Amino acid sequence: MVDKDSQEFAFRVAIDAGDIEGARKLLSERPDLPMRLSAERVWLLKDAAKESSPEMIRWLVQEVGEDLAKQDANDYTALNFAVLFGKLENARALLELGADADLGYPLFSVLSRHVEDPVAMATLLISYGADVNQLVIEEGMPPRNILTEAEDCENEEMIEFLRSQGAKLPVELMES
Repeated sequence: MVDKDSQEFAFRVAIDAGDIEGARKLLSERPDLPMRLSAERVWLLKDAAKESSPEMIRWLVQEVGEDLAKQDANDYTALNFAVLFGKLENARALLELGADADLGYPLFSVLSRHVEDPVAMATLLISYGADVNQLVIEEGMPPRNILTEAEDCENEEMIEFLRSQGAKLPVELMES
């Protein structure tokens, strides 16, 4: 008999590895695994978005029932984590499944050091409705958006792309 902790660990490893059949087998033996792991603050869809495959993401949402709109304490969704970790195809899968391209402001993360092609990631998000002028408001900070970040990073390619998509600096938005 395998103990419960070992099964939970094996389930998480299967998810990270994109092993749907292995995860499915463990789930058939222990249908309470997702609920138990969630109670332990394990977020399966976030882990898959960062580490696994689009197929695993689809399985988790369509068969296990993982919530695309779930957010952590920083308001990040699984889509945010796919973007932050530069997982373009995982981000695409989440968007195809219905993830909100603005919830948690994933566009703000396209300039993460893990994103190989920020313009491609931004193009994907914008094609699914991400607002290039969505503001990030944090107490004690001036309003910011993805164009502010691109300018701060001096990423001319991203600045040009965002401007071509109608992006404006927060001060420009307040003037219009």
